[in-house]
Amino acid sequence: MVVERGVARCPRCVSMADYVFIEGDPEPGEMRYEVRCRKCGERYEEDLRPKGGELVRVEPSITWPPDQEPVPPRDWGAELRGRVEQLREHAEQVREHAEHVREHAGQIRGRASQAYGQAANRASAAARKRVAEVDEAVRRARALVPKRRFGQLADQTGG
Repeated sequence: MVVERGVARCPRCVSMADYVFIEGDPEPGEMRYEVRCRKCGERYEEDLRPKGGELVRVEPSITWPPDQEPVPPRDWGAELRGRVEQLREHAEQVREHAEHVREHAGQIRGRASQAYGQAANRASAAARKRVAEVDEAVRRARALVPKRRFGQLADQTGG
């Protein structure tokens, strides 16, 4: 009975050849190894007999040591509780910082409003001053130049 088939190298020409292991040929308990080369026609046979009449040596099974973790087991619950506590502390710090920023923004808004009001007052005072200066310049010009140049009588309109 054929136990195994495959491809091996030919012992004569070293090309690929077919091989088989045949069990029980010619006697029970023996095996025959055959290589048949299709290229050169070589047929190699070898009979394999067990030493001392035993086919298979039974060895004791391997006893593996019990699984051991390289690190001690972790307490996930405690780790998560600790991490949650850290996050709560961080959130509190963020809240305090946000409140400080909010207060500072309010102060800045107040200062900006105050500065805008002051700038508007200065601008309107400057505008009033310029208007007053222009009015004064017009008054002086009218005083120096004869009145006929600034306004013509109704009969002199050319109309």
